[in-house]
Amino acid sequence: MNQGWIQHRLGNLDLQVRWEAAPSEILVLFGPSGAGKTTILRAIAGLLQPQAGHIEVGGRPVFDSAQRLSLPPERRRVGYVPQSYALFPHLTVRQNVAYGLTGLPQREVEERVASLLTVFGLTGLAERSPRNLSGGEAQRTALARALAPQPQLLLLDEPFAALDAELRRALRRELRTHVAERQAPTILVTHDREEAIALGHSLIVLDRGRQVAEGPPLSLLTRPSTATVARLFGIENVYRLRVLARHPREGTMEAAPESKDLRLVLPLGDAPEGSWLTAGVPATEVLVASQEPQGLSAQNLLPGVTAVIEESPPHIRVTLDCGVPVVALVTPRAVERLGLAVGQRAWAVIKASSFSLLAE
Repeated sequence: MNQGWIQHRLGNLDLQVRWEAAPSEILVLFGPSGAGKTTILRAIAGLLQPQAGHIEVGGRPVFDSAQRLSLPPERRRVGYVPQSYALFPHLTVRQNVAYGLTGLPQREVEERVASLLTVFGLTGLAERSPRNLSGGEAQRTALARALAPQPQLLLLDEPFAALDAELRRALRRELRTHVAERQAPTILVTHDREEAIALGHSLIVLDRGRQVAEGPPLSLLTRPSTATVARLFGIENVYRLRVLARHPREGTMEAAPESKDLRLVLPLGDAPEGSWLTAGVPATEVLVASQEPQGLSAQNLLPGVTAVIEESPPHIRVTLDCGVPVVALVTPRAVERLGLAVGQRAWAVIKASSFSLLAE
C-alpha cells in the first residue's frame, strides 16, 4: 500500500494532508498554486523532510517522524517527474532512461531501456541530446526514466503543463494505459480541471495546505459540495440567492439574487423560504440560444445580452448579462451558427438539475 500523512509548515503554508494511492490507479492532487501539491510530492520522494508524518511506499515505511526514520530518495523505490522534467543535458535520451538502473546486469539494462524507448516512441531519438527534443519528447523521456527502475510509486508534477492541447490529450491516454498495464500506482499534481477528470481515479482537493474535498473526480468536479470547492474548480457561475418558494412535489425551489429581477429554479434543498443559499453551475451546463426558446423542459430560460465573447480553447467562452453574469462554454461552430456578437440579445438555458447547492 502507498499511503501516508504529512504535517509541515513552510512560510505561510500550513500543510496537513492524508492520502492513499491504490494499485493501477491515479490519485490526483488538485488545487491552485501555493496549495502544497508539489511539497507533498517532494516529501514522498524524500527531497523534503516534513516536520511530522508517516509515509509508506509499497507497504514499507520510508518516513516516520515518531521513529526518526527517513530513507534517502534512492532507497524509496519512487519515480519522480518534476515540472521541469530535469533531464541530464550531458546525457543522451538512452543514457537518461538508463540512469537509475544501477546494480543490474548490462543485458537486463539494455533490454529494459529498449522496451521503454519503444513504448514511448523514443527509439529513433535514443542518441539525441535533451536540448534537441521537443516538449513532448522531453516529457516522454522523463516518464520513461522515472519508470525504468520499476518504482512502486510514480509521482508526476504537472507533467503536461508545457505541452499543446492535442499532445496533452495523446500523452494522457498513453499514461493512463501504461499505469493500468503495469499496475503502477501514481500520484499526479495538476490544477487543470480537464486533466483531473481525464486521468484521475480519485481526487484530493487542496486549498492553502488543507484537504477541502476528496472523492471521485467527475463527481467532485461537476457536483462540488461547497462554494469554496466550486471556486477552486473554476465553476464559472456561483450565485448567492434568497429562497422565494419551495415546490416539494416538483422537487424544485425558486430563488433570486438580491436586488435583481431574476428568478432561478433549483433542485429542492433543505433551505426554508426567506433563507439564503449559494448555488453553482458549470459553464459547460449552460446552453445559449439566439432566439427565445420554445417547448423546452429546462426551467431556466434567462433573457440577456451578449456581453463578452472570448477564446478559451478548445471552446469559446460566452458571457451573457442576464441581470447576473452567466458564463457558457460553446464551440466555435455554435458561435458562428448562432451569429453571436457582443451586444446581441440572447438566452441562457439551464436545467434546474444542473445547479449544485453549495455549503458555505
